[in-house]
Amino acid sequence: MLTALRLGNFKAFAETQCIPIKPLTLIFGPNSAGKSSILHGLLLAREATDTGNLDIHRTNIGGQSVDLGGFRQYVHRRQTQNTVEWAVDFETATLNGATKGAARSYQDPHSQHTHRYSS
Repeated sequence: MLTALRLGNFKAFAETQCIPIKPLTLIFGPNSAGKSSILHGLLLAREATDTGNLDIHRTNIGGQSVDLGGFRQYVHRRQTQNTVEWAVDFETATLNGATKGAARSYQDPHSQHTHRYSS
């Protein structure tokens, strides 16, 4: 079960933010506070995990309703020399056997940074 999402240098978030995810999670706040950035971060994480692509414009889940604009648009303040950070925290007891121990790396197409996550 997903317990937290971490986002850094992504859209509204310069510093890495840890967003706790509970069985019931409400996202609210004033305009330009980063509410959409949280949802877009989840979409980016899902699409990157499914496809291995980080330069994402449209996602399978968001379809035509969500356009992330690719790396140059979703990196904080369009500073393409920076690394976008995203990570998830989850309870390993709820993972199925196929997912446990998996590890993947992605090369950012706009930098020399490799992003790695493992379970």
